[in-house]
This record gives sequence, C-alpha cells and structure tokens, in this order.
Amino acid sequence: MTDNTQVNYTDHPRKNIFRTLWAKPLIQYINTVLGKKLVYMGLPGIGAFDIKEWINYLDVVFAYQCLDDKKDIEDAEKEFDVLNDYLNTCTVKGTLNDYGLYKGYLEQVVMTGYDDDGQEFNQNDFVTVYNLDFCNTLTKPYPVVYPDGTVKDCYKLDAIERLIELQTNITTEKKSDKFLMFITVNSNFLEQSYEDISDRILKKYKKLIDQKTVDPSRQARLIKAYSYYFLNKIFQKYNYQAEFFPPMYYEGSDGHRAKGTNAWVPTMMLTLTILGTHLGKFEEETPKQDVQEYLNYKFLYANSKSLYCHTEKRISEVDFTADPIELLQNSITIKNLW
Repeated sequence: MTDNTQVNYTDHPRKNIFRTLWAKPLIQYINTVLGKKLVYMGLPGIGAFDIKEWINYLDVVFAYQCLDDKKDIEDAEKEFDVLNDYLNTCTVKGTLNDYGLYKGYLEQVVMTGYDDDGQEFNQNDFVTVYNLDFCNTLTKPYPVVYPDGTVKDCYKLDAIERLIELQTNITTEKKSDKFLMFITVNSNFLEQSYEDISDRILKKYKKLIDQKTVDPSRQARLIKAYSYYFLNKIFQKYNYQAEFFPPMYYEGSDGHRAKGTNAWVPTMMLTLTILGTHLGKFEEETPKQDVQEYLNYKFLYANSKSLYCHTEKRISEVDFTADPIELLQNSITIKNLW
C-alpha cells in the first residue's frame, strides 16, 4: 500500500463487513429518507467494490484514482481504464446517471481544481455519500503542486474542508442539506497534533487514555477525539451540524514484521461515520451531540465475519447496539433534523 491512497489496496473480509453490514444499511435507509438516489464521492479503487455493493442506491459518482507508481506506467494506465470502463458501462446501461473520474490523489485534484491529466474538477452535484478511504494517517500531509509551480503541504482536513466548501457553493437547484460521510485512516497518529486542541474535555480524555490504554488502541482513541474536534470546526464554519457514530476499528490488508520476534503485526484501520446537516433552514437552536457521551462509547469492531461492540479491558466504556439502523433511528440527526 502506498502512503496516500489505496492504489496497491488488496480487498479483505473486514472491509467487506464495513461495506455490507455497516455502510449499506445506512445508505439504503438514507436513500429512503431523502426519496432519491445518492451522489457518491470517493476513492473506490480499481475493483470499485463499494460502488458495486451500493450501486442500487447511487445516481452519480465522483471518483479519484491514482496510478500505482510501483508498476509500469502502461500497466497502471490500463488499471485506470478498467475503472473508467466500468463506470462508463454503468452510465450506458442506465445504472448510473453520470460520473466523473479524476486521475490523481484526492488532495491534488480537490485543492487545485485539476487532475493529473489537466481535466478540470467539476463537482456540479451536492454529494450525499462520501467514502473517503485515505488508508494512510490522518495527520500525514500530501505535497500539492499548484498550477503556478508552488508546492504546499495539504492535510486530510484541508481537503475535507475544501469538499465541504464546494458543497456550500452548489447551485440552488441541485443543493441539498444532508450527507453521510465515511472517513477511513490508518490508526497511527502524530501525537503532537493533539497539542492544538484547547477543549478541556478532550484534554482530560487524553490523560485518561494515556493511563488506561496502550498502542495501537490508545492512538485510535486519540484520532477519535482529534477528528471530532477539528472536523466539527470545519462543519460549523460552513453552518453544518455533524453527528458522529462510534468509529469502526479493524485490521487492514497490510502490516509489518515486529523487530526481534518477527511476529506479524497488522495495520489497524479506523473508519469514522458522520451525518451532516446544513442548518440554513433552522431558525431555532438545534439539539447537539454531547462530546463526553461520544468519547465514552466503545468502538465498533469488524472481524472477518461480523460487526460488534468492542470491549477494551483496560478502560471503562459504554456499550451500544452494533445495529446501524437502530443507531441511525436513535440519532439526534434523524429525530430532529431530517
């Protein structure tokens, strides 16, 4: 697997559990709530596994695909063409209404407005389901090259903010006010990034997990708190209210051999699930998610066969149902905003 996207990605059963037992029921439910098929944006990979699994609920697809720099450029281009052919076939058959496929890293395309072939990035629909499968760490920058030749480090949060800004600027006739967002990252975390958090509750939470947990589960909880804090800042800036579901934790397709023992250590992955609602039509104060309650919840855990509420023996956390529809129906968003 490369540092920035899933070009070298190998599918595995835990990821399929995410697609089928977690994401698909949520997408189907939201499709029903909105009364229309959804606009997808994500990094589906050569296999387009998530698109194929959710295709009955999708209308338009915006996809990003990098060329695998570990392969011969001709072979990499052929793999890109496989994804393009699949999406094109879907539109010809009427399975999809339209699609846009962009060559390059999401950060590069979104921040500059052009893909690696010079194709202009044109998001002319309000995205209702994001699947931002970054795979690498949340705090790892990507060097974006701008048209004037300048290079600037771009972080995942920068790219997500740009995507939310684009949502806000969608023309009135295509603008919606609701979306579902999945964000997947490596559970490793640059700990010094947490120092930028000023919230008292989140600072207290870090002290607790430092005492009660060990890596990698400790770092997963740092991401849980860090992402909640900074993503909320982005959403609030553009007048969106976000609600976070318990994050999903699972073994990725990659890993390494431990020094000394040579034991296989899997790369642990973390998927955030967020409901977003634009508050433009709400005149009164809306109910908000309680940060302490969110932090206290256990993680979802996906193994090769099922999805369940994970118990960490070192720390006391709150149980919840692992049924995505029950969580959705009991959410602040569904009860008060949608």
